[in-house]
Amino acid sequence: MIGRETQSKSKNGDAERPRTGRPFHRPSKAARGRFRAIAQSKGFAEPDVLLRWAEAVGPALSGLCRPVKVSYGGAVGATLLVRTDGAHAPEVEHSKMRIIERINAFYGYRAISRIRITQAIGSEGFREERPAFAFAPAPAREPPRAAVEEAAALAENIEDPGLRAAVSRMGAWVLSGSERSANDRERLS
Repeated sequence: MIGRETQSKSKNGDAERPRTGRPFHRPSKAARGRFRAIAQSKGFAEPDVLLRWAEAVGPALSGLCRPVKVSYGGAVGATLLVRTDGAHAPEVEHSKMRIIERINAFYGYRAISRIRITQAIGSEGFREERPAFAFAPAPAREPPRAAVEEAAALAENIEDPGLRAAVSRMGAWVLSGSERSANDRERLS
């Protein structure tokens, strides 16, 4: 046979679709190649530390910081730049050695020797916008009328009107709570 057949036969003798010259490639494989190029432009020899950051440093630390860049300078070794927000920066600073140990264990050799921390303001950088939760505030409720009257009677001897109003409001809530718990006790008995 001199040339390649353009059609092949299936087991039952039917003609199959003609073969083309290019096989199917997974989209993930193509994306990984582009991602590797981007990661290498940021100094990451292997993009796995970016793709599997939570696995590399652990779930607790992965929520606090993200890798940004690796710098190679001198004989000291590589420096990993991580980004965090201002509130978590002290915790990340305290965990530097643990991050270095975990990343080096992930790579299997002493790839990183230092960590530098940069802080992002708000959600810029690696974080996505935080979702806005739509919630309705709890409806304002009033204590029972009997509790309001009893509390007002107990506070009537207070001379200062502002203090008297505050004490009667607080007393009404306290009395309504004790009534409610007494009713709960009776209902459960």
